[in-house]
Amino acid sequence: MSSRLGFKHRWGMVCIVFGTTLLRAQSPLFEGQLAFVQTQLRSQAVAAGPTTLQVDPKAQSGLAFRGACVWPLRGAWSVDASLGYRLHSKGNLDYRLSAGPTGSFDVKQELNHQIILGGLARWTGIATFGIGLDLRQESLSIESSDGTSGGTLTRPWFRALARYPLGLGSMQTFLGLELALPLTKPSAAGTAYIGDLDRLGEPGNPYGGSVAKAHAPSFELALVFGLRFGGTK
Repeated sequence: MSSRLGFKHRWGMVCIVFGTTLLRAQSPLFEGQLAFVQTQLRSQAVAAGPTTLQVDPKAQSGLAFRGACVWPLRGAWSVDASLGYRLHSKGNLDYRLSAGPTGSFDVKQELNHQIILGGLARWTGIATFGIGLDLRQESLSIESSDGTSGGTLTRPWFRALARYPLGLGSMQTFLGLELALPLTKPSAAGTAYIGDLDRLGEPGNPYGGSVAKAHAPSFELALVFGLRFGGTK
Protein backbone atom coordinates (compact mmCIF):
# COMPACT_ATOMS: atom_id res chain seq x y z
CA MET A 1 0.00 0.00 0.00
CA SER A 2 2.82 2.44 0.90
CA SER A 3 4.62 1.79 -2.42
CA ARG A 4 1.38 2.43 -4.33
CA LEU A 5 0.82 5.70 -2.47
CA GLY A 6 4.44 6.65 -3.14
CA PHE A 7 4.00 6.07 -6.86
CA LYS A 8 0.82 8.18 -6.92
CA HIS A 9 2.61 10.97 -5.03
CA ARG A 10 5.57 10.98 -7.45
CA TRP A 11 3.28 10.92 -10.49
CA GLY A 12 1.25 13.78 -8.99
CA MET A 13 4.41 15.87 -8.50
CA VAL A 14 5.40 15.25 -12.13
CA CYS A 15 1.97 16.47 -13.27
CA ILE A 16 2.23 19.63 -11.12
CA VAL A 17 5.69 20.52 -12.46
CA PHE A 18 4.58 19.83 -16.02
CA GLY A 19 1.43 21.92 -15.62
CA THR A 20 3.38 24.84 -14.13
CA THR A 21 5.75 24.74 -17.09
CA LEU A 22 2.82 24.89 -19.55
CA LEU A 23 1.51 28.06 -17.89
CA ARG A 24 4.79 29.79 -18.80
CA ALA A 25 4.83 28.53 -22.39
CA GLN A 26 3.77 30.12 -25.69
CA SER A 27 0.78 29.09 -27.81
CA PRO A 28 0.91 25.38 -28.67
CA LEU A 29 1.80 23.66 -31.93
CA PHE A 30 0.14 20.41 -32.97
CA GLU A 31 1.46 17.10 -34.28
CA GLY A 32 -0.06 13.97 -35.75
CA GLN A 33 2.10 10.84 -35.75
CA LEU A 34 1.99 7.39 -37.30
CA ALA A 35 4.44 4.83 -35.91
CA PHE A 36 5.56 1.36 -36.93
CA VAL A 37 6.31 -0.29 -33.58
CA GLN A 38 8.47 -3.32 -32.78
CA THR A 39 7.62 -4.66 -29.32
CA GLN A 40 9.73 -7.14 -27.36
CA LEU A 41 7.93 -9.07 -24.62
CA ARG A 42 9.29 -10.48 -21.38
CA SER A 43 10.53 -14.05 -21.11
CA GLN A 44 9.51 -16.17 -18.13
CA ALA A 45 11.29 -19.05 -16.39
CA VAL A 46 9.04 -21.47 -14.48
CA ALA A 47 10.11 -24.38 -12.27
CA ALA A 48 8.49 -27.58 -13.59
CA GLY A 49 9.46 -30.40 -11.25
CA PRO A 50 13.19 -31.16 -11.55
CA THR A 51 13.52 -29.03 -14.71
CA THR A 52 12.99 -25.38 -15.63
CA LEU A 53 10.56 -24.28 -18.32
CA GLN A 54 11.78 -21.22 -20.22
CA VAL A 55 9.08 -19.44 -22.24
CA ASP A 56 10.14 -16.83 -24.80
CA PRO A 57 7.49 -14.81 -26.65
CA LYS A 58 8.12 -13.74 -30.21
CA ALA A 59 8.61 -10.02 -30.85
CA GLN A 60 5.47 -8.34 -32.20
CA SER A 61 5.04 -5.59 -34.79
CA GLY A 62 2.13 -3.18 -34.97
CA LEU A 63 0.93 0.33 -35.76
CA ALA A 64 0.40 3.18 -33.32
CA PHE A 65 -1.08 6.66 -33.59
CA ARG A 66 -0.28 9.67 -31.41
CA GLY A 67 -1.46 13.26 -31.30
CA ALA A 68 0.58 15.86 -29.43
CA CYS A 69 0.36 19.48 -28.33
CA VAL A 70 3.79 21.14 -28.21
CA TRP A 71 4.46 24.29 -26.17
CA PRO A 72 7.61 26.25 -27.17
CA LEU A 73 9.67 27.57 -24.26
CA ARG A 74 12.75 29.78 -24.28
CA GLY A 75 15.47 29.14 -26.83
CA ALA A 76 15.48 25.67 -28.37
CA TRP A 77 13.39 24.03 -25.65
CA SER A 78 9.77 22.89 -25.72
CA VAL A 79 7.47 20.49 -23.86
CA ASP A 80 4.62 18.37 -25.13
CA ALA A 81 1.57 16.46 -23.94
CA SER A 82 0.30 13.59 -26.08
CA LEU A 83 -2.37 10.92 -26.36
CA GLY A 84 -1.73 7.72 -28.32
CA TYR A 85 -3.15 4.32 -29.19
CA ARG A 86 -1.30 1.15 -30.25
CA LEU A 87 -3.25 -1.35 -32.33
CA HIS A 88 -3.61 -5.10 -31.79
CA SER A 89 -0.80 -7.58 -32.46
CA LYS A 90 -0.06 -11.17 -31.48
CA GLY A 91 2.72 -13.78 -31.63
CA ASN A 92 3.77 -17.26 -30.60
CA LEU A 93 5.12 -18.45 -27.27
CA ASP A 94 8.20 -20.65 -27.69
CA TYR A 95 9.38 -22.93 -24.90
CA ARG A 96 12.45 -24.92 -23.97
CA LEU A 97 13.14 -27.21 -21.03
CA SER A 98 16.46 -27.29 -19.21
CA ALA A 99 16.51 -31.05 -19.86
CA GLY A 100 14.19 -31.81 -22.75
CA PRO A 101 12.61 -30.64 -25.99
CA THR A 102 11.92 -27.21 -27.41
CA GLY A 103 8.93 -26.02 -29.42
CA SER A 104 5.96 -23.65 -29.51
CA PHE A 105 2.81 -23.73 -27.37
CA ASP A 106 -0.56 -23.86 -29.10
CA VAL A 107 -1.09 -20.45 -27.51
CA LYS A 108 -0.89 -16.91 -28.88
CA GLN A 109 0.25 -13.98 -26.75
CA GLU A 110 -1.83 -10.92 -27.68
CA LEU A 111 -1.23 -7.25 -27.09
CA ASN A 112 -4.80 -6.09 -27.66
CA HIS A 113 -4.03 -2.39 -27.34
CA GLN A 114 -2.18 0.30 -25.45
CA ILE A 115 -3.74 3.63 -24.46
CA ILE A 116 -0.91 6.11 -23.95
CA LEU A 117 -0.80 9.43 -22.10
CA GLY A 118 2.60 11.10 -22.35
CA GLY A 119 4.72 14.16 -21.69
CA LEU A 120 8.17 15.08 -23.06
CA ALA A 121 10.84 17.75 -22.75
CA ARG A 122 12.47 18.50 -26.12
CA TRP A 123 15.52 20.29 -27.49
CA THR A 124 15.55 21.29 -31.16
CA GLY A 125 18.59 22.12 -33.26
CA ILE A 126 19.30 20.54 -36.62
CA ALA A 127 17.30 17.62 -35.21
CA THR A 128 14.95 17.25 -32.25
CA PHE A 129 15.78 15.18 -29.16
CA GLY A 130 13.45 14.48 -26.26
CA ILE A 131 12.99 12.47 -23.08
CA GLY A 132 9.91 12.00 -20.93
CA LEU A 133 7.33 9.68 -19.42
CA ASP A 134 4.26 7.82 -20.64
CA LEU A 135 1.46 6.36 -18.55
CA ARG A 136 0.24 3.33 -20.50
CA GLN A 137 -2.75 1.07 -20.03
CA GLU A 138 -1.99 -2.26 -21.70
CA SER A 139 -4.67 -4.86 -22.50
CA LEU A 140 -2.99 -8.30 -22.67
CA SER A 141 -4.32 -11.80 -23.27
CA ILE A 142 -3.41 -15.30 -24.36
CA GLU A 143 -5.57 -17.35 -26.71
CA SER A 144 -5.71 -21.02 -27.63
CA SER A 145 -8.26 -23.52 -28.91
CA ASP A 146 -9.23 -24.12 -25.25
CA GLY A 147 -10.09 -20.49 -24.51
CA THR A 148 -8.59 -17.17 -23.46
CA SER A 149 -7.18 -15.51 -20.38
CA GLY A 150 -6.14 -11.90 -19.95
CA GLY A 151 -5.86 -8.75 -17.91
CA THR A 152 -4.84 -5.10 -17.90
CA LEU A 153 -1.69 -3.36 -16.71
CA THR A 154 -1.33 0.38 -16.03
CA ARG A 155 2.28 1.45 -15.55
CA PRO A 156 4.76 4.26 -16.28
CA TRP A 157 7.19 4.09 -19.21
CA PHE A 158 10.33 6.05 -20.04
CA ARG A 159 10.42 7.36 -23.61
CA ALA A 160 13.21 8.97 -25.66
CA LEU A 161 13.10 10.27 -29.22
CA ALA A 162 15.27 11.62 -32.02
CA ARG A 163 13.65 13.28 -35.04
CA TYR A 164 14.78 14.95 -38.24
CA PRO A 165 12.66 17.35 -40.34
CA LEU A 166 11.95 16.19 -43.88
CA GLY A 167 10.59 19.43 -45.32
CA LEU A 168 8.42 17.82 -48.00
CA GLY A 169 7.05 20.76 -49.98
CA SER A 170 5.25 23.27 -47.76
CA MET A 171 4.40 20.68 -45.08
CA GLN A 172 6.28 20.43 -41.78
CA THR A 173 6.96 16.69 -41.83
CA PHE A 174 9.46 14.70 -39.80
CA LEU A 175 10.88 11.20 -39.45
CA GLY A 176 12.05 9.85 -36.11
CA LEU A 177 13.07 6.97 -33.88
CA GLU A 178 11.61 6.39 -30.44
CA LEU A 179 12.64 4.03 -27.64
CA ALA A 180 10.29 3.21 -24.76
CA LEU A 181 11.03 1.17 -21.62
CA PRO A 182 8.54 0.24 -18.85
CA LEU A 183 9.57 1.25 -15.34
CA THR A 184 7.90 -1.76 -13.67
CA LYS A 185 8.29 -5.43 -14.55
CA PRO A 186 5.44 -7.82 -13.73
CA SER A 187 6.05 -11.53 -13.21
CA ALA A 188 4.08 -14.61 -12.18
CA ALA A 189 4.80 -17.35 -9.67
CA GLY A 190 5.19 -20.81 -11.17
CA THR A 191 1.92 -22.05 -9.63
CA ALA A 192 -0.08 -19.14 -11.08
CA TYR A 193 1.60 -19.43 -14.49
CA ILE A 194 1.00 -23.19 -14.91
CA GLY A 195 -2.46 -22.89 -13.33
CA ASP A 196 -3.49 -20.24 -15.86
CA LEU A 197 -2.38 -22.44 -18.79
CA ASP A 198 -4.20 -25.47 -17.34
CA ARG A 199 -7.48 -23.56 -16.83
CA LEU A 200 -7.75 -21.62 -20.09
CA GLY A 201 -11.40 -21.07 -20.94
CA GLU A 202 -12.69 -22.14 -17.52
CA PRO A 203 -15.13 -19.71 -15.88
CA GLY A 204 -13.75 -18.24 -12.68
CA ASN A 205 -10.15 -19.12 -13.48
CA PRO A 206 -8.37 -17.99 -10.26
CA TYR A 207 -5.10 -17.46 -12.16
CA GLY A 208 -6.65 -15.53 -15.07
CA GLY A 209 -4.25 -13.08 -16.67
CA SER A 210 -1.10 -14.48 -15.01
CA VAL A 211 0.55 -15.67 -18.23
CA ALA A 212 -0.44 -12.64 -20.29
CA LYS A 213 0.89 -10.18 -17.69
CA ALA A 214 4.09 -12.18 -17.15
CA HIS A 215 4.87 -11.68 -20.85
CA ALA A 216 4.05 -7.96 -20.88
CA PRO A 217 6.18 -5.74 -23.15
CA SER A 218 9.77 -5.15 -22.01
CA PHE A 219 10.70 -2.45 -24.54
CA GLU A 220 9.48 -0.87 -27.77
CA LEU A 221 11.29 0.66 -30.71
CA ALA A 222 9.29 2.79 -33.15
CA LEU A 223 9.86 4.37 -36.54
CA VAL A 224 7.71 7.50 -36.57
CA PHE A 225 6.41 9.66 -39.42
CA GLY A 226 4.65 12.86 -38.46
CA LEU A 227 3.12 16.11 -39.58
CA ARG A 228 3.38 19.35 -37.59
CA PHE A 229 0.99 22.30 -37.70
CA GLY A 230 1.54 25.85 -36.53
CA GLY A 231 5.29 26.27 -35.97
CA THR A 232 8.79 24.87 -36.30
CA LYS A 233 9.65 23.18 -32.98
